[in-house]
Amino acid sequence: MRVARLLPQLIADVDFDKEACARALEPAMFATDRAVELAVDGVPFRDAYRQIKAELKTAEDAGDLDAMGKK
Repeated sequence: MRVARLLPQLIADVDFDKEACARALEPAMFATDRAVELAVDGVPFRDAYRQIKAELKTAEDAGDLDAMGKK
């Protein structure tokens, strides 16, 4: 627990480059989130996962991964 008390001091002066962080994001990082959304809507998770995987593959083949992040 001593480490946990040090954490605020360690991160107090950390600066995050928000633009670099945003550029590092890619749609595949959200595949599970999207599959869960479909599952909540009644699609079995396994089918939802396969659907998202296929959508990512199609977008990647078309060179349009940015479109995936907008769904």
